[in-house]
Amino acid sequence: MKNETNIKVPKKYQGMIEIVENDGDGYWAIAKEGYYFGNMGYGVHTAHEYTQKEILAAIRTIQECDCEQCEHNEEEAAEENEEVITTASVRKAGKKFEYNVVLPDGRVAKRKSEKSNYQFVLAAYDNGSWGVLSYHSRKDLAEKNRNSYAGIFEKFQMIEVESNEEIETPEEVTFEKHGTFWKASNGMSIKAKHFPKVGYIVKDADKNEIDFVPTIHEAKAIIKKA
Repeated sequence: MKNETNIKVPKKYQGMIEIVENDGDGYWAIAKEGYYFGNMGYGVHTAHEYTQKEILAAIRTIQECDCEQCEHNEEEAAEENEEVITTASVRKAGKKFEYNVVLPDGRVAKRKSEKSNYQFVLAAYDNGSWGVLSYHSRKDLAEKNRNSYAGIFEKFQMIEVESNEEIETPEEVTFEKHGTFWKASNGMSIKAKHFPKVGYIVKDADKNEIDFVPTIHEAKAIIKKA
């Protein structure tokens, strides 16, 4: 209890009162949440009197309150204090993979991706709500992204994606370059072509030409998606 007067409030009431003050227009006492002043009427949480004797008499009538406002505030506090278990999972959805993320505020965020190897989801809090900031295949990448946004968002939470044994995570495709030829670890290959048109020939593991693209990045992307 905050007492800005010289009134001696009995100890038994101090835990039920927020503040007692004098603003020049009399004395005021404000009850803590869950209490009201009986002499003022049911559900009245503020008492105002013109003398110390009168305000003290009002304080002595303070009692527990179960009015609609107090019950509503109690429910809101319970919801805020309820711990939400954050989770992230992935499942096969047609030709893509669907990620479901339960955020710290209980909302669910979904995303479909061609990648099945995301292991960590970085959630960020800003302007009163949580949202997914990014998805990562490695924890260190998630931490790096979190650090890069430090000072922009109020807080972060890293959520690990639950493993799904039904989904086979493909091995990362690597490339070995020999001059104008790239051999992929999955058996496919890329051949640079300079005449009559500049580009890159993409071949499957059986050496059949399956595509011709203008950049090496596009050629590698085709093989990684195969």
